[in-house]
Amino acid sequence: MPHHEIVGPYDPNTLFPYFCFIPAHYMTNPGFRVIRYEVSNPLIGSDESSPTFVNIDQTAPNQGNAGLRLRFEDEVEADGLSDEYLTDHGGAPVVVPRWSDLHIEDTVIFYWSKTPRLSSSDDDEDEAHTLQITYAHWVDENAPIEATIPEAVIRASGPGRRYAGYRLKDRAGNGGGFSAPTPIEVLTVAAPGDLEKPWIEEALDGLIDLADARLPLKMKIPFIDGASAGDWVMPYWNAQALPSFQLADVNTWPIPRDLSWTVVSSGGFDAPVPTRIHYLYQRGTQQPKPSDSSFFLVDLTVAGPAPEGPDPINRFLDPVTVKGVTGDNIVTSADSNRHLKVEVTLFDNPKPGERLELMWGSDAELARTYTVQQGDVAGQLLELFVPWPVVEGVGSHPRLPVYYWTDNGVNRQRSRDTLVKVAITRIEDLLAPVVVDADARNTINCETVPRPWEGIRVHVPADPRFAPGDTVTLYWKGYSTTNGAGAPIPGSEESFPRILSPEEARDGVDITVLPFNPLITLPGLVTPRNGSAVLQYSLSKQDGSYGDSKKKMIAVSLIRPSGERCLGV
Repeated sequence: MPHHEIVGPYDPNTLFPYFCFIPAHYMTNPGFRVIRYEVSNPLIGSDESSPTFVNIDQTAPNQGNAGLRLRFEDEVEADGLSDEYLTDHGGAPVVVPRWSDLHIEDTVIFYWSKTPRLSSSDDDEDEAHTLQITYAHWVDENAPIEATIPEAVIRASGPGRRYAGYRLKDRAGNGGGFSAPTPIEVLTVAAPGDLEKPWIEEALDGLIDLADARLPLKMKIPFIDGASAGDWVMPYWNAQALPSFQLADVNTWPIPRDLSWTVVSSGGFDAPVPTRIHYLYQRGTQQPKPSDSSFFLVDLTVAGPAPEGPDPINRFLDPVTVKGVTGDNIVTSADSNRHLKVEVTLFDNPKPGERLELMWGSDAELARTYTVQQGDVAGQLLELFVPWPVVEGVGSHPRLPVYYWTDNGVNRQRSRDTLVKVAITRIEDLLAPVVVDADARNTINCETVPRPWEGIRVHVPADPRFAPGDTVTLYWKGYSTTNGAGAPIPGSEESFPRILSPEEARDGVDITVLPFNPLITLPGLVTPRNGSAVLQYSLSKQDGSYGDSKKKMIAVSLIRPSGERCLGV
């Protein structure tokens, strides 16, 4: 053997341990070898180390012979491997017959193949499992050598006749031949091939918006050809695992799976979120297989504060205030024939182009729209004016909901209701007022009694709809025409309101038109022929309902046939 001379002085920590190589020709023959080394020094003599014994092992386990065939449970060898058996046992349990020269760290390499195995390679696709011999196997000659060929390997190989075998390898790397093959019938159902992608009906256009997200969204799992009862399906929303489920004996395809608001809105409300859905399919303990994927955008952005949930009503949007004449959120006939003011504060983070749509009573009645302008800020007071025909068209209501939607061009959300008392029912068929002082020709002239300059008496006939506290207002308008046509004479118009007493509500109302000048003189001095006056009254009830009477037209002349004027002076 080679020797090595050490020249001092030296550092033992650097020099030792000392490595040397034994030439290969010393190990060409099998058997035990003794290795020792000798240290010599001219001053102290020589000394030998303790021996080390090395076994030059060139023989595979079982004296290089192939092992006896694997043993399966009797029912498997007789009836084959079923889906249920594989699922229950996690594969196929086997027993390896013991060999005579069994050593710790011997390795059993199992094979599962479509044909009997006679040789192997370093990259063997049929290699199914390995088992290393332990002290427990070695010390007890009666201990069985048991293993399980994995379910995933068996299922991946598919149904039909398969062959199970093994070969032995020792710690030195000596490998033996293949055991006699054990044929086994595999009765499993073939695993599905390519898995079609799932879908969501509302996302077929490539977008799930807020209106979609408020629906009961469902992911549809398409038909899986070859699937069996007990197989698992594991849906995914992006990387988020959804509740998995097992296939039943009978399935209705496509299988719908609920998508909660929490799942759909998990990407937030600040920007559109690219989204992927897919599912994994798994049979037994096989590796799960992914389906193809569906892709779409989820856009839940809104004008105003982020939604709290699927309810379109966002409680963080301030409600409106309807500014009625008689009080906030009260509308009566006193508000009639004018635009009705509604106040609201602008929502958070307004962006130019976003809209606020005011609804009167329902979504069917869009009352006003406000478009956010450059420079608008959150919290600023907006004044919106509802046209009276809109109010009148919807009519009276004890608790009319008034609210608004915000719209950013993609999604909409709405405020809470403001409940408004609207009492504007129109009263029909009120009789025309009676001009008590008019003559038989329906004229007021110099000869009527009492004289015109003393005032013109008008009677409002009683009506069963009159009640104490209601308001009757008589209107007088003078005209330069003989029949009340055209525009009233400027300065000749007047109104005479009267709050009804119990007697007036029962008997009617008497009102005298004064002052004589200008109300009566302006139409009465029209030449060359007489002028006219039109009278009408309105009824405003305390519950907010109102109505107008029929009109009464009279001729008015304060010029006698001689041309003289009768002015009472």
